[in-house]
Amino acid sequence: MLIALLMLPSLAHAEEQDKLFTAVRVGVWTTQAMDLSVTQRILGAGTGREANTLMGWTMSDPYVAAATKVGTGLAIDYLLRLTHRKNRTAAIWAGIGVTTAYSFVLAHNWRVMTAGEAGRRY
Repeated sequence: MLIALLMLPSLAHAEEQDKLFTAVRVGVWTTQAMDLSVTQRILGAGTGREANTLMGWTMSDPYVAAATKVGTGLAIDYLLRLTHRKNRTAAIWAGIGVTTAYSFVLAHNWRVMTAGEAGRRY
């Protein structure tokens, strides 16, 4: 499932001529995939919990979590492409903003994961 999620940006590249916008979209999809992977690893190991109450119920089942992440990624991608048709600059900055926000979440989740794994070793 994760590989399919990571293939979507390359499909996006086939239809896009704007290389910077394509790179932004790849960044969005990559952070979505990484967030899913790290979150599932934390939940599977029992070293943390989903803090987002809206997403919490979906994370208990890995298939529902993956479907939710793919759906979220598709919605973000659709909105970025819609914005890109009207305002290229706004779409690029919005994509950078989404990627940055998910990067902060991802960095936090990574710290939770490594701290939990270190605690389980001893």
